[in-house]
Amino acid sequence: MELGTFGAVFTFAIHLEENSAQFYEDAVGVLESLEAKKLFSSLGAGARKRKKKIERARQEFVREAILVHVTGLSQNDYLIELESLHGMKEHQILEAALAIEKNRQRFYNNASKKIGQPDVSRTFKRLAKENSNHKLKLEALL
Repeated sequence: MELGTFGAVFTFAIHLEENSAQFYEDAVGVLESLEAKKLFSSLGAGARKRKKKIERARQEFVREAILVHVTGLSQNDYLIELESLHGMKEHQILEAALAIEKNRQRFYNNASKKIGQPDVSRTFKRLAKENSNHKLKLEALL
């Protein structure tokens, strides 16, 4: 499905953050390593904060961008199907988390280029940079 409007891009970003938060929160109960549990707990809390930040940004910029049309973004390019965490080994959970972070980084980088609003673009670029930092932390545990 095409993310053809400002609102659709923000709604999808909120969806990505909610799903990420839920994944990290669920994984904390499955992981064995204390270091991984701490990181996932932090990433889950961070995704909840990012979701709120995106919701605030959407409200702040909605009047400016009501007529903004977005082209070249499809939610199908950024959806990840995750299997149940139960039965997954720790390294598989870490690899799934790494895929989530790479996916979110790619979405925010692409959206920052397509959205056409400088303030929103900067917000998305910051989120992509955070995802890059998350990837480094996850890679250190693999």
